[in-house]
This record gives sequence, C-alpha cells and structure tokens, in this order.
Amino acid sequence: NATLTAKVTLCAAQNCTIKQQLTTNNTTDTICSRPARDQTHIVSYAGVIGCAIALIVYLIRMISKVSFPCYEEMRIYNQLWWDNAVIIFAMAEIIGVSSLSIVLANLGLGKDVWTLPFGNIYKILKIYYVDEDFYLTALPLVKISMCLKYLRIFQNPKFKKATWIVIALNAAYGLAFLLISLFQCRPMSCAWTHWDLEHDCHCNNINAQGWTSAAFNMILDAHTLGLPLPMLWKMNLNKRKKFLVMLMFSLGFFVTIVSILRLQVLIEFGNSRNLTWDYRAVGYWSTIELHAAVVCACMPAIRNFIRRFHPRLMGSTA
Repeated sequence: NATLTAKVTLCAAQNCTIKQQLTTNNTTDTICSRPARDQTHIVSYAGVIGCAIALIVYLIRMISKVSFPCYEEMRIYNQLWWDNAVIIFAMAEIIGVSSLSIVLANLGLGKDVWTLPFGNIYKILKIYYVDEDFYLTALPLVKISMCLKYLRIFQNPKFKKATWIVIALNAAYGLAFLLISLFQCRPMSCAWTHWDLEHDCHCNNINAQGWTSAAFNMILDAHTLGLPLPMLWKMNLNKRKKFLVMLMFSLGFFVTIVSILRLQVLIEFGNSRNLTWDYRAVGYWSTIELHAAVVCACMPAIRNFIRRFHPRLMGSTA
C-alpha cells in the first residue's frame, strides 16, 4: 500500500532518529517482500578491471622507456625522468583507490543504506573520505606527468612557459581541493559520522564542493590536453603521420567525456538520504576516470611499444 508506506515514512521522519527511520524502512521492506537492490559488484568490478588495465599500460610505459627508446629527433630519451616519477605516485594512489573499491563493495556500497548495519555505514563513509583525497591528488598528478612529458618533446620557449603555467595550476588545484576535502567537516571525524545527526558537526556544502571541484577539473583537462595540439599541427610530417600523432594525443579527451558522465551522478552527492546507494555511481565513475587518465597519459609509450613490433603501422617519426 503506497499511501500507507508514505504515511509511515512521514511519521518516522518527523518523530524518529535517523537510525530509527532506517530500521523502519528495513522492516517495511521485509514485511512487503520488496526485492533488495544490490550493485556492489559494479563497484568492485570497476576497481579491479580498471586497475588491471591501468597497471598493464603503466608497465608497458615503463618497459618501453627502458627497452624501446624513442628517436632523439623527437627529444624523447630513454632515461626515466620526472614525468615517470610523478606518475609513479599517481599510480600508487590509484591502486589504493581501486583496492578500497573492493572493501567498499564488501561493506555494502551499492546497497540501500537501511539494509546495512550502522557500523558499516560509518566504515563506508570513512573509506570514502580517504578515497576522495586520493582522487583529488591522483588526477592532477597524472596531468602534471603529461605536462612534464610535453616539456621533453617540445622545445619552443613560449610553449614551455605555457606548460609550466598549466603544471602550476594543476598543482594548485590538487593542493587546494585536498585541503578543502580534508577539512570539509569540523571536527574532521564528522565526515563519516554526520549522517546520524547525533554529533555536533559543522560541514561544508559537500554538493557544491563536488561540483566546483569537477568544474575546475574539466577546465584543467581541456588546457592540459589541448596544449600540444598546435605544436603537433606545425610538425613537419605527412598528413597520415600528423593525423595519427594528433589522434593519439586527442584520445586524452576521453577522460573529459568520463568527467561529464560523472557530473550526472553528482546531483545527489552530499545531499542524499540513501548514501550507500547514491554514492555508488559517484564512486565507480571517479575510479573509471582515474584509470582512463592513466591510459591516456601512457598513450605515447603504447605507440612506441606497438612501433617496436609493427613499425609500418605507426611510422618511424610519428
């Protein structure tokens, strides 16, 4: 009876604590034999499969750097440099996020919040809090790694100056939003305890914080990915090779597409009453975005790896 259910829900909201409301919802679902929703497998699959792909392309990058050096005319050298060092730190955080996806799924991220033990809700939000911080630092690190790679390829002074500016902006974004995320609630523990309304918490507008972070991230995506395109257009290559090179660098805009898809699930972020269900999509899209960023950052190395075995496919100077 939908009318009766609505009345019970309204009564619980007006007279009961959050935990009592969740218990009421769970009891109602059980009595009415409603099927339990469960998308925990999507959360864990996104972490495991995406991390495996990102790790493979990262290893290809490192192997190609050591075993298959690029041509010096492109000024890409065999030695490991700062771009590789930076992406190592990014990969460490991404592996952490991906591993925690499994933990979150096992705790119940992807199920309705009223079906979970209260202890699991606290644990999920605490791990989610850590994941946010990893996400906010890993993404700018990947983009900084890409910019450092540009500095090795292109020697135009104006381009190098513009690249350093973009590096600084990415670093500032990462630091600023990391601090905002760390101190989103006062005291800090309220980031994972505020949901029960039993604590004296003072938190930022988490929804506005998420949207602002996403907007700045997409702007930096466009600047980072668009930087090399004018330089590539000016390269002295035939049309086919120029097209292949520009296509390779333009594939990075796939990350921006993932960012746009992630925006669609930010609507309920920070305002949800069903945290463990509504946060599942934000979680796995954020994880996919990190994995896609690594793949895009490693595309030049993948091209070098392919060229080693199929030189005609990629061309000797592409």
